[in-house]
Amino acid sequence: METLIDQDKHLYDPSIEEVRLVDVPDFNYFTLYGEGPAEFDMHFLQAALTLFKVDEYAKRILSAKTPMVNICTNGVTPIEVLWWKDDRPFDFNMDAIWKWAIMINEPTLINEDILSLSQKMVLEENPGWSFTQSITLSHLSEGLSLQTSFKGGRTEGKKSLEKVRAFAKSNNLEFIGKYHEIYFENPEDLKSNQLVTILRFPVSEIKISQII
Repeated sequence: METLIDQDKHLYDPSIEEVRLVDVPDFNYFTLYGEGPAEFDMHFLQAALTLFKVDEYAKRILSAKTPMVNICTNGVTPIEVLWWKDDRPFDFNMDAIWKWAIMINEPTLINEDILSLSQKMVLEENPGWSFTQSITLSHLSEGLSLQTSFKGGRTEGKKSLEKVRAFAKSNNLEFIGKYHEIYFENPEDLKSNQLVTILRFPVSEIKISQII
C-alpha cells in the first residue's frame, strides 16, 4: 500500500494553534508557479483549480495500480502555497506583487509519465485551461520548521505570523526558507472567512558567533 505522509500526519494537523518546532521530511509536489497579490484573485484560483484537477487524475491513475492512503481533512487534499519576494520577507502586504508556488503533495510513485498522462486527460476535458501544461513535478526539502495554524482571513494570518516571529526570536532561530501556507478547502472555497490555514517557516539555529 502506497502511503502519502501517513507517518507525518502531525505536519498536516490544522487543529494545533500554538507554535511548534517540527522536522519536515523531503516531499514531492505537483507545482505551478505564478505571481500576484497575497490574496486569492481569479488568476490564483484558476491555477489552484487546474492543479487540483491534474492531481485528481494522477491519484486516480495511481490508485488503480496501488491502493493508497491519502492525507486529507474532510476528504479534501490540502493545497499548499509558498509565498515570497526576492527583496524582502513575506508580510501579507496586499498591494505588493508576490511570487507564489501552488503545490499538492504527491506519493513517491507519482512520476513524470503519470503527470503527462494526467495533463493530457485534463486538457481533453478542459481545452482552455492554459495552466495545465505549466505544472511540474518538483522536490522540496524544508527540514527544521516552525509551524502553527489559524482560522479566518489575512488579519488572523498576520497575528499568527507575528506569533511565529516572536517564538523564533526567543529561541534564537532565523527564517531561512519561503513562507508556506497549507489550506484545507477545495479551490472554489478558498475565499471562505472560515478558512483553516497551517503556517510553516523553515528555520535554522542562530549560532553564538552570529550574535556577538
